[in-house]
Amino acid sequence: TDWGYMFAFVAMLYVIRAALVALSWPLLSRGEYGLTPKQGVVLVHSGLRGALSLILALIVDSTESVRITIPAHHRDIIVLFVAGTSVLTLVVQGCSARPLIALLRMDRVTATQERAFAATCNVLETRAESAARHLRESEPFLKNADWSLVWRFVPAPNAYAYWGRVMSGRVTLAPCEVKDLEGAIGGVGEGEGGGCGRGVHRYER
Repeated sequence: TDWGYMFAFVAMLYVIRAALVALSWPLLSRGEYGLTPKQGVVLVHSGLRGALSLILALIVDSTESVRITIPAHHRDIIVLFVAGTSVLTLVVQGCSARPLIALLRMDRVTATQERAFAATCNVLETRAESAARHLRESEPFLKNADWSLVWRFVPAPNAYAYWGRVMSGRVTLAPCEVKDLEGAIGGVGEGEGGGCGRGVHRYER
């Protein structure tokens, strides 16, 4: 039946995409940012088809010049195949992408990535300190500014960087705000820090 052919067509597209990724793998896996085998699996699985192909199929079905040359049954098959492919890829592949990533353990941060992120945050905070110091020393209109207030609104890369501002005296917090920040660093969830009731998320920008 046409429905059976449509499902076979979707499976064939999946196989073709896998073959294309396999043939292109020598190029995809090269370089500093080359794909890993796990990323290749996700790439094969994430071949979604949607709006553009469906619009083209509807144009074929609705254009008068095309309707004259292509029989109605064939036009219906085109719409069925394209619409069925779009729905199946969006529903099946779209909904299963997250479980697949979890199965491949790609949603976990490695210790190396955590260290790299921490080092990057330290660099950003150091550069922010240097820029603020330069402004205080070179701009006469900014020397008397309330820099404690300024630092409160300068985005911090993580809670540890903000805590460093508090410990260095660049930011003055109320006792309840300190509890919120300690909760953020200790992994306490929002509202569990026993603080001001605003949660800890604002320190993790």
